[in-house]
Amino acid sequence: MKGFAFPRHFKSAASLLSTLSRNNRELLAFLNSFVVRFDADASTLTLPGNLSVAGDLSGLSWKVWSPTYVDLTIGNGTVVSRYVEIGGFVVARFEWIWGSTSVWTSTAATITLPVAIHASGYTDTDPIGVASFRDAGTLSYPGWAELDSGKVALRVQNASGTYTSMVGVSATVPFTWTTSDILSFTVVYEAA
Repeated sequence: MKGFAFPRHFKSAASLLSTLSRNNRELLAFLNSFVVRFDADASTLTLPGNLSVAGDLSGLSWKVWSPTYVDLTIGNGTVVSRYVEIGGFVVARFEWIWGSTSVWTSTAATITLPVAIHASGYTDTDPIGVASFRDAGTLSYPGWAELDSGKVALRVQNASGTYTSMVGVSATVPFTWTTSDILSFTVVYEAA
């Protein structure tokens, strides 16, 4: 792990976040949970391996990608899909707000990634991110974004046994999808 000291004018992670755009604040908050760590006084950022931070994080450029869907029809729903590349890593965020003509046709549904994933070190069913499934006006269900033949497959926690397990999301799991429900995920992976 390498350490990166923030310039003195950043007294804490909060002061750093206040200087960044909303997209970059979300990215930094996500990375702080999964990839990087702030020390106790938030003056040092620790990065894995040989990854280094050079320059200003506010200069990161989010890009839009147009995923391809298998067994999903967006219809008149709204999709926001964006990603950023940091060194050899990709951070991608996807959100789909269901419309009245949106359709989920199987538990084998997949969504393509914005950048090809590195061929070695990943196998199908490896979790590469977190997901959320929000039933409009009622509950939100946590889940995973798993790798499936180089694409994202979505899984939700099933609490029917002694231990929770992950099951495929479908038209009726974790709830019956309808207008204004929201499916979202964020993934982090090594690019090819």
